[in-house]
Order: sequence, then structure tokens, then C-alpha cells
Amino acid sequence: LVDPINTSETQITTHMAVYCFLSTAIILVGVPANIMSLSYFILKEDSKVSKMIFVWLNSVDLFVCCWMIPQAVLNYSLGRIAFLKSTIYCSIRLAVYPTSLQLSIFITQLLCLTRTYSLMRPLGRIRKWLLKLCLGAFLVVILGRMASLFMKDELTVTYQEHRLRCAWAKPEGGAARFNIWNNILSCIMIIPTLFGCITSVLLLGCGQNVRENPLSKVKRDANVTVIIITIVCLVGYLQFLGMTFIDNFTGGVPVFVNNLSLIYACAAVSAINPIIYFLRIQRLREHVYWSLNVLFRAIKARLCRRDSRQRTGGPVRPGSSSY
Repeated sequence: LVDPINTSETQITTHMAVYCFLSTAIILVGVPANIMSLSYFILKEDSKVSKMIFVWLNSVDLFVCCWMIPQAVLNYSLGRIAFLKSTIYCSIRLAVYPTSLQLSIFITQLLCLTRTYSLMRPLGRIRKWLLKLCLGAFLVVILGRMASLFMKDELTVTYQEHRLRCAWAKPEGGAARFNIWNNILSCIMIIPTLFGCITSVLLLGCGQNVRENPLSKVKRDANVTVIIITIVCLVGYLQFLGMTFIDNFTGGVPVFVNNLSLIYACAAVSAINPIIYFLRIQRLREHVYWSLNVLFRAIKARLCRRDSRQRTGGPVRPGSSSY
């Protein structure tokens, strides 16, 4: 699973334990947390642009966390599942998973820029159709770029045993050029995000005293939440870009570090986002507590009905007594 020449048996066991722990944590935390926060934003009675963007971001983050399930199965099985190493599965994963990560970053960028715009022009209004158009255009670009990769004769999809993941197989000398152009496009994509984040921090730092106006405090808290989400996204993605650059020019990045950066660090951002919502949004916390209370009551009622059936020897009719 790892280069046997440079890695001892103890290190291999340690690496696999880390992979299993990270994939399990992302699934157990990210999936239910994103489902809970997504239900909150969907049920929220609000027609603002921010609600629509949060629904988009939550949906994509949930999708990213769910894609860690096959990776966890692969980790626990030590790469013995044949289908998860097949060309069909690897083609789907290489097409869907990177696209989902890029989509999450782009939606975070939209969220950050819309908040920056609201700070610069408090009375301004952003049209929803404009954001939908931007998202649709970005989807067309990344899907077209992904389709072009599959049409290249010199690029093939393969499963790399020593990396325990699917990857593109490229000829000698083609890998660096291919990845460099990817990183250039990625840098262009995150520049507006950096601009929006820095601008929002400066505008909030120079803002008026929020104690005089309770409404401005609510807006300030919302902008701080978006800034935190943006910073987490940028940290996760910039480490990915840095690791890819280093691997392209030196080729000396260990497989273990490379996997942590490419697979788990980026996916961890999607699991962290709903935790940030929970810590920063009071109404979301109330929604979570209410949902859990309803769930526990439903489970308790079901267990009580099952216990009644076992004691009476059959189903209990409503209004009837077993005594």
C-alpha cells in the first residue's frame, strides 16, 4: 500500500490507521452535520440570496462527505475491494470528486463576495438569477475541462496500489505541464476570494459601533461567520495547491503526506463548515436541539410500543388496555 523500499511495516500500519481514522471522522461528523444544517437552511423562511448560497454549499459539502464512504471501505479492506479499483469506479471518482471540491470552493467564493458587496453597498441588491448564471457558467467550464481530460489519448485512468487511490496515468514529462495549468487556473479562481475576504475584514474593522444598533450586530455576526468559512476554505485549498506544486517540481513528497493533502484535508473542510454554522448561528443550534428531541421521542415511543406488543403477545389497539 506504501512504497516498501522507503517505508517500514510499522509505518504502513500507522499510515493505514490514520487513513481509517480520518475517513471515519469525516463521515461520522460531516454527513449528519451537513444533513442537519441543510434541513435548517431549506426550512428557513427567508428569501435572501444568502439562504440560496448556503443551501448550495451545504448540498455540495454533504456530497463530498458521502464520497468518503467508498474511500473508508477501501481503507478498512486494505484495498481488496475489486470494484473500488476498477476503471469504471476510478473514472467516476476522478470526474465527480474533484469537480465537487472545486464547486464547493466556488460557492464559498460567491458567498464571500456577496457579503463583501453588502458591506460596501448596504442598500444594494444582488439578483439571484445572476448568481445562478455564474454557477451554471462555472459548471460548464469545469465539466468541459473534465471531459477534455477523458478524451486525451495520452491520459488514462488507473488505480495506484502504492497510493491506495485512483489517479491519472500520464507519459513522462506530461504530468508537470498538466498539473501546472491546473494550478494556474485554481489560483485565478481563488484570487477574488482572497480579495473579498481581506476587504470584508477591513470594512468590519473600520465599521461603526455595533452596540448602537442591534440589527447591525446581527449583520456583523453573519459577516464574521462568512469570513471564518472563507478562511477555512482557503487554508484547505492553498495547502492542496502548495503540495501539488512541490510534488510537480521535486517529486519528493511522501505518499502519506500527499494522500493527507489531496484526499483528507480538502474533504475535512466540508465536514468543518457545518460545525462553524452550529457554533455561530443560534437558530441553527435551536433547530438541531429540536430535531434531536423529536428523534429521541420517536425512538422512545417506538420502543415503548414494541415492549407493549411483547408483553401482550400482539399489537396493541389505540384506546385498548392490556390489564
